[in-house]
Amino acid sequence: VAVTGPPGCGKTSLWRTIAECTTPLPQITVLYGGVHSRGELMGYAPPTGDGAWQDGVLAHAVRSAVVAAAGGDATRRWIVLDGWHADAHVLVPLTGGDLFQLPSGETLRVPSTVTFIFEEDHLTNLPDPLRAACTPIDAKGMVTWPDRVEMLLSLENSFWRLHKEHVQPLLSAVLPFLFHYAELHAPAFPFSEANLLKTIFNISETYRCPAHTITRDTLPPMVLSACVWAAGLFAAGDAAAREQFDHFFRQLLADQGLDDPFPAEHAGAP
Repeated sequence: VAVTGPPGCGKTSLWRTIAECTTPLPQITVLYGGVHSRGELMGYAPPTGDGAWQDGVLAHAVRSAVVAAAGGDATRRWIVLDGWHADAHVLVPLTGGDLFQLPSGETLRVPSTVTFIFEEDHLTNLPDPLRAACTPIDAKGMVTWPDRVEMLLSLENSFWRLHKEHVQPLLSAVLPFLFHYAELHAPAFPFSEANLLKTIFNISETYRCPAHTITRDTLPPMVLSACVWAAGLFAAGDAAAREQFDHFFRQLLADQGLDDPFPAEHAGAP
């Protein structure tokens, strides 16, 4: 299985939610890509001592499942490979069957209780044989914007978690359109839902000072203003795009039944 989508879209939350709905609960092993050498992943024979083969973390996970299944244990086991595009080639042989070949020459027959789950930004990150063998799941297309905002807010500092109920509905309404605007006007800009929200929060933080009392009434205009400045980053130097966004944003507020806190004489300014 390949769960794909940009950072912050809910890939991990998606497969964890599926796991929680699975009866009985699967046993989950999560391995992160880019942090292990091939020897640490697959195993090695140490140059000192008796030279006995030592399983790597991936080989150990597979062998544990093999031993458990041989003993009659039918527990489902998920091996989640997060960000594994650089190391995924080691699993390509599995696409030809259920045999897992170790560098030592030993072959493990992977039981049907094991599911490999790749967590990647793009399906194209995986080698062609794995991509063809995987069942793709687009997390971005399955997780709603309110859910995404909820997950992103849960990762922020205590201030934003404390005021989540005041900003979540607003951000859930605004972020999809703001993200789409950014995609149109800054296609080469490396952004995701997560860093777009981080940009908005960072700008909002500049409005906070001891002289300002943050309330449920003052927080939404503060966040809306930060959204406008964030959009200005994507349309920097493009006066026509800024004016287009001004009209677009005011219409968005009206469509959502939200008050427009921006004076008309500032139309066209980011």
